[in-house]
Amino acid sequence: MNDPTDNIRHSMAYGLALNDAGVPVDMRFYAKGCHAFGMRPTSDPITTEWPEFVVKWLQNINVL
Repeated sequence: MNDPTDNIRHSMAYGLALNDAGVPVDMRFYAKGCHAFGMRPTSDPITTEWPEFVVKWLQNINVL
């Protein structure tokens, strides 16, 4: 939620639009993480929790 590049409302609107179109969505909002953190580890929970959530989500929608 502290991304200075993309306002959180953009992500929320995108997630809602995907949901409305019938696309499976699993959105999680983190207080810290900023923009384009990639997969590099930081002290913020997003870099330690997010990769595992993505794998589980991809498995749930039968992509993995």
